[in-house]
Amino acid sequence: MPLLELHDVVAGYGAVPTLDGLTLAIDAGTVVALVGRNGAGKTTLLRAAAGILRPRRGRVMVDGHDLATLPVRAAARLVSGVPQDDAVEAPFRVREVVALGRLAHLSAWRRPSPADDAAVADALAATDLVALADRRVHALSGGERRRVAVARCLAQGAPLLLLDEPTAHLDLGQEARLLDVVRRLARERGRAVVAALHDVNLAAAFADRVVLLDAGRVVADGPPRDVLTAPRLSALFGLALRVVADPERGVPIVVPGATT
Repeated sequence: MPLLELHDVVAGYGAVPTLDGLTLAIDAGTVVALVGRNGAGKTTLLRAAAGILRPRRGRVMVDGHDLATLPVRAAARLVSGVPQDDAVEAPFRVREVVALGRLAHLSAWRRPSPADDAAVADALAATDLVALADRRVHALSGGERRRVAVARCLAQGAPLLLLDEPTAHLDLGQEARLLDVVRRLARERGRAVVAALHDVNLAAAFADRVVLLDAGRVVADGPPRDVLTAPRLSALFGLALRVVADPERGVPIVVPGATT
């Protein structure tokens, strides 16, 4: 049974829905990149999968549970996410913000356990934040704040991770390390990861599957080398594009050309 299933989902904010009858299934242990133009439905899909946006039609299932029927705390034990804008302006320390990811596992009368402390420590280490653990979050750079948001998501320990532009504000080294952490979580701990990415080449290098969206529908879904073809991407983005294979890994590399 897939970990995440969207069945004929119609969802959006205005009169015209952003997602138009979208169906998608994602297995545990899989990293999926959502790729498409601005407004294609990537963020809306993530919000629907997180239970933040209730579909007008269709169902969202996580680990066999209809997300719409779950209490908030139960849903948070299944799904964690990092939105595009994840600003923390209060003067909390990094360690305190990351520890907020454990709230789904706590009750009003239970203090954090050694397991909770270990989850926070693991998340700090995985995102290279140990040295910044006692710094105030509002004093950090944009890239450092982004890593704090991802660390909080990792500490939550949910089997489904939803990441909206997780590498925004990160330099190349931070991008590579962060995505390597997410890939290892999927493979070693059986998490399903769904990430919206604007960088097509990053999606090709990072994901097991690429889901190409256009006008709220899935127009292609499969391994990067099958989905990210020059004719398909040229038509979608309105550019003359070339796609070549990475000589070491064989993953596609997309090279932009002249505007068509």
